[in-house]
Amino acid sequence: MNFIDRVIDFVSPTAGNARRAERLRAESYAMAELEMRAYAGAKESRGWDDWNPTGTGANAEIGSSVIKMRNRVRQLYRDNGIANNIINLLVVNLVGDGITATFEGTASARRNKRWDIWFGSTQCDADGIYDGYGLQALSTRIMAEAGGVIIRRRWRSPFDYPDLAVPMQLQVLEPDFIDLQKNGANPDNGNLIIQGIEFDRTNPSKRVAFWMYREHPGENTVVPMSGLSSIRVDAADVIYMFRKERNNIHGISWLHAAVPHIKHFDDYVETLELKAKIENCFTLFIEDDGSIDMPGTAPKKRQDFKAQPGMVRYLSKGQKITAFNPSDSGGHTMLLQNFVRMIAVSVGIPYDLVWSDLTGANYSSLRVGSHSFRQRVSQNQWHILVPNIVETPARWFDEAGDRAGYWTAGKYTLSVTMPKVIAIDPKKDGDAEVRDMENGLLTWADGVRSRGVNPNKQRAALKKEIAEFEADGMQHPMSRAAVVAKNAATSGGAPEDGKPPDEDDPVEKEEAA
Repeated sequence: MNFIDRVIDFVSPTAGNARRAERLRAESYAMAELEMRAYAGAKESRGWDDWNPTGTGANAEIGSSVIKMRNRVRQLYRDNGIANNIINLLVVNLVGDGITATFEGTASARRNKRWDIWFGSTQCDADGIYDGYGLQALSTRIMAEAGGVIIRRRWRSPFDYPDLAVPMQLQVLEPDFIDLQKNGANPDNGNLIIQGIEFDRTNPSKRVAFWMYREHPGENTVVPMSGLSSIRVDAADVIYMFRKERNNIHGISWLHAAVPHIKHFDDYVETLELKAKIENCFTLFIEDDGSIDMPGTAPKKRQDFKAQPGMVRYLSKGQKITAFNPSDSGGHTMLLQNFVRMIAVSVGIPYDLVWSDLTGANYSSLRVGSHSFRQRVSQNQWHILVPNIVETPARWFDEAGDRAGYWTAGKYTLSVTMPKVIAIDPKKDGDAEVRDMENGLLTWADGVRSRGVNPNKQRAALKKEIAEFEADGMQHPMSRAAVVAKNAATSGGAPEDGKPPDEDDPVEKEEAA
């Protein structure tokens, strides 16, 4: 109440009450108008009384959920066929046989030779199990399942590892190795630590170190762990790959939106299996009125019997058989398909891939259905995978080669080739590529890259192969195609074998005409 209101109340309380009532009425009109202008999704509704979304930050949300989400998705991946299939589909489509890289520029021949030896074999794996392309698939699988993946650079001594093409290896780790409970200021340098990641105090967005456990905190080892204390690892030796959707510094599982639907699907299928067992229970009940027991004698013992095919059973006087046959109910197939559709939408994968159901599908529907999926795959490949599992390992490889004295670091460019995309209809897709090349809408190099092959390597291989064919007196398929095209341009058509028609053969003369 302001000074004027107090004066009016002192002179005339009635006028003061009227003034306050008018003010409340005006405020209610203003609130009503504001409510009418609000977004429909922000309006209050009795049906949304239990919907109380919070305004917490991305790191607060992920920090409170990431561990339980990891554990749940891993359990689903182990036990649920759909979750397992989704993770495998993501890995196959994102990485395939591998995302290849070729060095170009100064000392490119030396770099590519050692890169093929190092990255193309188990030399690059600190565990000695996968080659570089296997590590790409492993890293992508861990990221999709757990939300993120760690790749550490491990420097190696040339004396201890004399066979390595470069003195460095890669170690792929699960995100559980990051100490999420590590928070606060680093007393040694004043940097801020948030959920196990240390940031530069002068540049708060720059990661300078990771606080990591020496072994997986959930591992059951024979040798006792040296406590759960974490150690500081320089960020320059760490790749932390995850999908950034907000200002989050950690990733969340790519299946997070599908987890409730997959769990409900599991529960529903379990119920259906139990229901099917009950429906298969055919039972016979025999009842009698007790008249078969003679007076003064002990009641006869009733014995169960098993119904068998072709069995004839006589009943005593007063006995009656009643059959119990549980009814069969249908309609579950459609509901199961709807469950799978919700799961597929939640992870952004076409339904026909998740459920392996091609009922009613044709070339057009499959191609249209895969368009948005292929765009999403390409987006994730170039925005997430290439910077983390291609360019950074290549830069580390270049630095390791410089340290070993093979070349000077940094004087190169990197040509990246994505894995081959399997055509839905190879003939139709291939004909479309040829038309695009002829019309200048697609270069030969881009067409080759779409098959997962580096154009420079393909050109060199073709040149060598054509020379070998000619040396053996044989015609290479590409040379034959050129002959066919030349004959078609000069004669208005060409026979199937690419040779000019024989003038003495009336059949060939008629076909040529």
